Parts: sequence; structure tokens; C-alpha cells
Amino acid sequence: MAEERLASFFTSAEDLAAKVAAAVHLAGAVSDASDASFDLAEIVGADAIDRPEMLFSQSYLPYLLERIAQIGNAPLLKIDLRDGTYWWSTRLYALATLALEYTAVDWLLLLDRGTEYVGMIRPGDLRQALAFAQPEVEEHYRQALVPRLFPGMDSRQRAAQVLQALVTRFAAHPGGEESLRFLVDSGWLKRAPGLSTVHVERSGPFDPLATFQLLQESTPFVPITRGSQLVKVIDRVGVATEIARTVVERRLGRG
Repeated sequence: MAEERLASFFTSAEDLAAKVAAAVHLAGAVSDASDASFDLAEIVGADAIDRPEMLFSQSYLPYLLERIAQIGNAPLLKIDLRDGTYWWSTRLYALATLALEYTAVDWLLLLDRGTEYVGMIRPGDLRQALAFAQPEVEEHYRQALVPRLFPGMDSRQRAAQVLQALVTRFAAHPGGEESLRFLVDSGWLKRAPGLSTVHVERSGPFDPLATFQLLQESTPFVPITRGSQLVKVIDRVGVATEIARTVVERRLGRG
């Protein structure tokens, strides 16, 4: 029935041809759109991800932030939770803080086992959720003794100082960092305020319904999934702009 599907009605063969062409173009706009997300492991290298003591070290941090800066305006960073036994709360808190205060990253996209879509969350919301679960972590961050800024210090160097001060505070906590941290998995994150699970399911390469659903979403970025697997992330505003441009060109007889 028309109520159960994306339906369109036509009045002539020419009208039908025009609407089919429009539907094909809409679906093609999604198929051809590039992935709007950037993978943390690809940015810094799998070796750094496998060695968190290096990833969050004072010496490595400026390089990490430089690599994120090199990809330009990078509003969405993809993070693999792996099997739920990798990301400690303290480590994820540090990453969310760095993303929030020292990068252009607006959203963190979270995956299970490399491909299973969990959801998206803003760095500030993730940090707040972790701070609510462990107020001591937030308190350590607020009380971390950071050296004074010196002339010419850039944000990457400052971030390294802040992180080192935070690590020092964690180590000085009774029982060390181990007494503060807990493992963060997808189950915990799905209960976190601010997590968006918005996504569009695609049934195949030609799917006008999925394209229509994508344009109806309110988030600037929309994950495209097939089952539970992430296919790519679409810049919804960019796709809508491209479709609008093409429609106007066709109306003006330039398409």
C-alpha cells in the first residue's frame, strides 16, 4: 500500500520518466557521497591504538593533535570500542576532553568490533557522562596543576601539558588510576545521555526510501547501515545541497 512505501503518482509517460530520473538521482546522491567520518586508528596508526600508554603520552600527544588537524575540518571522529575490553573510562575521558577543547571534532561515532554501529555522541556529552559516573575523574581534571603558558606555546603543546598533569593526578590517587577506571562498552554507552542512535538502513544500491529518510533526519551527519554494520556516514547537509543544486539546474535547462 502507498502508506507503507515511498510512493509517487504520475499523470503521463513523460511525467513518469521525469520522476524515475529524479528518484535515480536522489539514490545516486547517497551512493556517490564520500564517507564524512575519519577513523582514529587510521589517523594515528594501529600501533598507537594498541599501545595506549603511547597514545596518551606527553611526547606523542602533539603528533596526535597535529594528525587530526591535518585532515582539516574534521567534525566526526570514528572510534572502535573493539570487544568492550579496551577503552577504559579514564582513557575515553581524556580523548573526549582533547577532542572537545583542542580539535574541531564535533561528534564521536562509536563502533563495536570495527563495523557494528553503536551511535554518535558529542565529546562534551561523553565527558559529562563519564564525569557523572566517576566524579573523581572530573575533579582530578579540574585540580590538575598545569604550568603557566609561555609565549609562543601552541595548543598542541598546551594539550600535552594538560594531559600529563591529568595522568599525574590519576597516578597519585589512592590505588592509582586502576582504582578510578572501568571498562566502557556499547552497553554502557547506550545508556549515556546525549547518545544519538540515528541511522538510515539501506536495502541495496538503489534505495530512494533510504535517501528520503536521510533527508528527513535532523542531525548534520547520518550513518548509513546495512543490518547492524556501518556502511558510511553521510553529510546530510552536503547531500541536500547537491540535490537542490541539480534540481535548480534542471529547472533552468542546464542539466
